Amino acid sequence: MFRLVSAFVVTLLLVPSIVSSKILVEGFMNCKVKSNRVETIREGLPDSYTGFKGQFSKGDILKFEYWLGDDGLNPISKKTIMVGMSLEDVERSEEFVGATIPQERKRVFLNSHSVNILYPGGAKANGDIWISPDYISFKGDNSQAWFERYYKNDWQGMAIDISYDQFLVQIVSLDCRHTQDKISEMITYMKSLK
Repeated sequence: MFRLVSAFVVTLLLVPSIVSSKILVEGFMNCKVKSNRVETIREGLPDSYTGFKGQFSKGDILKFEYWLGDDGLNPISKKTIMVGMSLEDVERSEEFVGATIPQERKRVFLNSHSVNILYPGGAKANGDIWISPDYISFKGDNSQAWFERYYKNDWQGMAIDISYDQFLVQIVSLDCRHTQDKISEMITYMKSLK
């Protein structure tokens, strides 16, 4: 009985800190897949495909999301600000490329127009995020995506996913439109934390 009560009390103490996490800035783009190519090599022979069965294909829409949030996990000390970016196939509920990293002062590099966050790895995060008014890139463990503004809310992008154990690379080109543009607010907020 004592263990049950103890577990209940611990749960009650943790719930407020988990619930208190919140998104501070969040933006979205809808990206049309313009090309989807898979390259592989088996026994010295190269092969190419136009994607994977059951995955997105040319003409499909992927959602690019970027956000900055309060992790809410450390109520005693100053909360850690998390920065995340993902390119997701919403229809199939699959993330193609993603990175979520804490913004820690020693790993944030600023110049007048951009923010670069490097995170060398660890149990929960690994990546590199670069964001400026006209250029965004992010890296996860075996994937990377980058986007460039070419006119107002029009962006072009590329994403790659590497499977080292299967000797294959997937390359996707994208044409994107902002549905919720929060890049300037995200940069301003990140710079205020420095």
